[in-house]
Amino acid sequence: MKTFKSLPVMFAVLFAAGIILMLAQAADAVVTITDDGGDCYQVGKWKANNRTCTLNTDVSVGGGDGIDIDGNDIRLLCKGHSIMGNGTGNGILVLSGRTGVTIEKCVVMNFTNGVFL
Repeated sequence: MKTFKSLPVMFAVLFAAGIILMLAQAADAVVTITDDGGDCYQVGKWKANNRTCTLNTDVSVGGGDGIDIDGNDIRLLCKGHSIMGNGTGNGILVLSGRTGVTIEKCVVMNFTNGVFL
């Protein structure tokens, strides 16, 4: 009977863990930020006037790159949010030839390369 007394506590912990897991935006494919914002809306807010993608959630990908930046003078502001992978690809990839890219306050975990320029 003692196990039943702990059941509500266990349910509360599992429920809280479920909510925490739901806060991470799962992405089946790479999030690509382009000159017009691209996929930024999937994980954050795009401000066209200063070309800034501000994350409002953690990003978790099942494989490959996390976020690709395919534009010039783009600012990625993570505000401490995490970009998490499965051990492959690049956490943040700035595509070849792109200039003026700024990356701020990002936590990048479990990729072959954290930030690849």
